[in-house]
Amino acid sequence: MKNRAIFIFFLFVSFFLVPQVIFADGSATRTLEIVYPQIPGVSTPEYVSTGLPEYINYLFRFAVIVIGILIFGVLVYSGINYLLSFGNPAKLSDARQGITAAGLGGLILLGAYLIFNTINPQLLILTPPEIGALKAVITPGVYICNYNLDEKGYDIGNILINYMQVSDLNLRTEAAEKLKTAMGKAGDNNNCFLASYSGILTNFVIDGDSSQWTIFIVPSEKYNSGEGTYGWTFSHGVVFHENDKFGGKCKVLPSASGTTLYRQIDASDFHAQLGFDAKSVTVFQKPTFEPDPQYKGVSLYEGPAFNEIGKATTTTQRDSLFSFSPFFALAEVDESLKKWESIKPAAGTDIKEASGVELDNFGLKQNTRSIKIEPKDGYIAVLFGNGGQKCEVRRTDDANLMDDPIGRCGSCNLFLIGGVLDWFKLVDCKPCLESLYVIKGQTL
Repeated sequence: MKNRAIFIFFLFVSFFLVPQVIFADGSATRTLEIVYPQIPGVSTPEYVSTGLPEYINYLFRFAVIVIGILIFGVLVYSGINYLLSFGNPAKLSDARQGITAAGLGGLILLGAYLIFNTINPQLLILTPPEIGALKAVITPGVYICNYNLDEKGYDIGNILINYMQVSDLNLRTEAAEKLKTAMGKAGDNNNCFLASYSGILTNFVIDGDSSQWTIFIVPSEKYNSGEGTYGWTFSHGVVFHENDKFGGKCKVLPSASGTTLYRQIDASDFHAQLGFDAKSVTVFQKPTFEPDPQYKGVSLYEGPAFNEIGKATTTTQRDSLFSFSPFFALAEVDESLKKWESIKPAAGTDIKEASGVELDNFGLKQNTRSIKIEPKDGYIAVLFGNGGQKCEVRRTDDANLMDDPIGRCGSCNLFLIGGVLDWFKLVDCKPCLESLYVIKGQTL
């Protein structure tokens, strides 16, 4: 029994893995000196140029036929022995084992053929697929360089256009290599870094009057399942701040253009002169999903705490014989205070600008003291005030903007606000929100 199984196994391996390779001189179309048996449904190797995959396919099918014949022969032989071995228990046992082994071998052979031919016929098509060059991929996001790439011979606009080629892989690969070379490495005199999170520009201050720096955005490749094609999507932006506490003047890039924000930096802004020295950045990206329409986006209020006020103490209630406790009414909304709710980009757009004229129409220009943003990580608000001298990025609710620079313009002093001098109008401390952007995004 064991000897038969070993014999069948080695016979299968010999036919499947040991092709007869003919090395010959002359034309690639020279016919083979060996005539292979014809197998129905399989191309027979005829020429020297026949590739190894065709040999393997032929030998696999040939091995299936030969082994099938051998299994059938073992089954017939063992069946005859079974019929002729009555009265001889030893021969009867051998015959039964032979029939069992042949049946098991037949099942294994049938299973192998079904797996290769019925479940996935492509497994028998052994022609190796054409493998193109690996796509050159650069991590998407905002890149800031400490030198002017164009002045060093790197046409950044053209490189980025070539990098976004979908049809010409060689052109894209070449552009990616140029871009990587231009980026340099940390510690080099000329290098670029990926602004992957908001923070201080450590060891890197952008001179506001200089164009000796570069900023650009690398998009991510996106597969369009509906069309079956690849395209590009921009999903990052950045706000440059004048001081290292995300305050002072600021500039949003890409610059707002109508209702579109997520795109490549404008060519005129690759080496933009900011007009102020930038010491910190707020990096943001497009939300993964469109915010639900039920959310209001950004809402502005004239009063602190979103126009909610608490009534003064009106009565007291006795807790015990010797103690009293004040009784306060629950907070309520003061309807006399002004508000503007649901400031947000329309569906399919990236940004909504609330101008000074609109704020003035709602009575909120230089008169906003609290802000709500919903949902969190769905929208961010960039607030401008004091003639553009002050700017803040808000991503969450703030019940009292008077604690922030955007809420404290004019002659302000923390120790005098709400004090005697303020009561007598000897100081002029007021909110100064004059315009804002509402961006569909989340900060990093």
